[in-house]
Amino acid sequence: MTRFTKSIYLLLLVGLAAACNAPETTGNSNAQNTDAPTEAAPEQTVDGWVTLPSGLMYKILRKGTGPKPLPGQLVKVHYKGILQDQTQFDSSYDRGQPIAFPLGENRVIPCWEEGIALLPEGSKAYLFCPSRMAYQDIERPGIPANSDLTFEVELLKVMDAPKPYDITGVTPQVTESGIEIYVVETSESGQFPLPGQKVSMNYSGYLTNGNKFDSNINHGRPFSFTVGQGQVIKGWDEAIRKLQVGEKARWVIPSELAYGDGGFGNVIPPNANLIFDVELLEINAAE
Repeated sequence: MTRFTKSIYLLLLVGLAAACNAPETTGNSNAQNTDAPTEAAPEQTVDGWVTLPSGLMYKILRKGTGPKPLPGQLVKVHYKGILQDQTQFDSSYDRGQPIAFPLGENRVIPCWEEGIALLPEGSKAYLFCPSRMAYQDIERPGIPANSDLTFEVELLKVMDAPKPYDITGVTPQVTESGIEIYVVETSESGQFPLPGQKVSMNYSGYLTNGNKFDSNINHGRPFSFTVGQGQVIKGWDEAIRKLQVGEKARWVIPSELAYGDGGFGNVIPPNANLIFDVELLEINAAE
C-alpha cells in the first residue's frame, strides 16, 4: 500500500487488534520495573497460558505445521484485538484483509515481534500484551493509555523478503529524461499502460547504497495507481509506459524525476537517485 505520491506510506503497524478471553492478572502490569533482574525468570505455564520473562503471555489454540518465521522474513497475519473490558478495538477479519510485515524491523509492537516469532505457520494463538509491550502511556484510537491488550492472531503465511534483481549482463534502455530501464523478465503480452488506465504492480525501492526504503510486498498487497494523473513521482509515470504486463524491470530514476533537492523526510535524502525493482501485474480499464 506504499504510495509514491507526494507522500510515502511506510508501514508502522500501530492499530493492531485481537479478541480472546484474557488471563487474569494481578498487580499493576503497566508499572515498569527499573531494577535490572539478576537472572531471567523461567517460563511458566498455567491452563495452557505460557508466561515469558518479558511479560508476554500466549496460548496456542491451533499449532501449525509450517516453519517459524525468522527475522527479515515477511509474515501475513489475521488478528482481532480487545481491551481488558472485552471491548474489541480492531479486527483484520472484519476488513477482510490480513496484514503483512517484516519480522524483526520494529514495524509492530514488541509483543507482536516476540509473539509471532514463536508460532509455526498455520498457527492460531492468543497473545496477552502488558502495556509496556504495547503502546505504554500513548493513547491510540480506541485504545486508552496504559492499556493491557489481548490479541487473537492467526499466522497465515511466512515468506522470504524480496531480494534485489540481478541485472548482470542486462543492457538498459535509457529514456530521453535519463531513466535507466533494465528488463530482467520479459513478456509477450503486448499490453502497455496508457494514460488514464489503472495499473497494479509490485515494487521494492532502494537507495543507491543498497538500503531498501520501502516495498509494497512488505504490506501484503499490490500497489495501484492511475497512469498520467500525477499520483506518483514523474519517473514512475514515464517508466511504467515502457513496461508490458508480466514484465519485471529495474528502474534507476534521476533525483529530478523523484523527490529532487527536497528529499522525503528522514527516508530519502535530497538529490537522491532512486532504484526500483518492479513487476507490472495488471492493467485495468481507463478511469
